[in-house]
Amino acid sequence: MFVVPFRILASDCDAKRRYKLSSLLRSLEEISIEDTTRLHMGREKTLDKGLLWVISRLSIKINELPQYDEAVQLITYPEKRERVLFPRYYIMKSSSGKTYLEAEALWTLIDEKTRKPVNPVEHGISIKGFPFTKESEILPVVTPLPISQTSSRTVLYSELDLNGHLTNTRYGDWFMDAFMADLKEKDLSSFNIMFRQEATEGETLELGLGKQAGKVYLSGKRQGEEVFAISAVFR
Repeated sequence: MFVVPFRILASDCDAKRRYKLSSLLRSLEEISIEDTTRLHMGREKTLDKGLLWVISRLSIKINELPQYDEAVQLITYPEKRERVLFPRYYIMKSSSGKTYLEAEALWTLIDEKTRKPVNPVEHGISIKGFPFTKESEILPVVTPLPISQTSSRTVLYSELDLNGHLTNTRYGDWFMDAFMADLKEKDLSSFNIMFRQEATEGETLELGLGKQAGKVYLSGKRQGEEVFAISAVFR
């Protein structure tokens, strides 16, 4: 178990003073890196040797998003490895112990040159699962909906991360831009994202939007092949 206490900054928030989705995704990413480093599996064993940590799927169950200037605790637990996947559980709590949200991510390692998954055992990468009990069982599954609206969006250089592809935090911003009307009126109850391919600078993705009874869906394709897909529920 690894715990990071922090305060919600103005730059973390949307126009309703709620913790912004992209800020949340960034926090989940950063605490994962910190914990992996703490467990002696940091950049000297991965990034510096041409191995890149990437998320394949992420699901978030949201009870309530913290507001500007609130003090929170973000907690993460590494789970038992499943072949090339490293599941990781997260929970965010208030200073009084209230649960804001829970999340589950599936991480994997890819080769920097081939961009293919690698066998962690062959590279001496080992992260033991931490015994704990989840508040909820979260399945990282994206639920598609019929597409009712299409658009396109080009990946900009400023949106890339150190792996050289569109950073997962910007997918949160793409989602917010696609469903801004819903976010202005409602609160997110769940958010699920799946990555099938990388999106790189200058690539234009074909976006498909679907909406149905409080549920929304966003997919991104390149030449007909799915790059990512997001499903979410509003309340």
